[in-house]
Amino acid sequence: MRRYKDTSVAGALKPIYRAVNAADARKELDAFAQSEWAQIPYIAKQWIDSWIR
Repeated sequence: MRRYKDTSVAGALKPIYRAVNAADARKELDAFAQSEWAQIPYIAKQWIDSWIR
């Protein structure tokens, strides 16, 4: 199993946190889910499953 530094994941998630509204944050989340982090699907899945619709 590959291990990643938390700071790398945190950096990749920053655009979600920094979005000006929920719609932009969701776009950033979708981009995150399609990024290199898709190699570890549970990260994006947890965010998507927890997203308030």
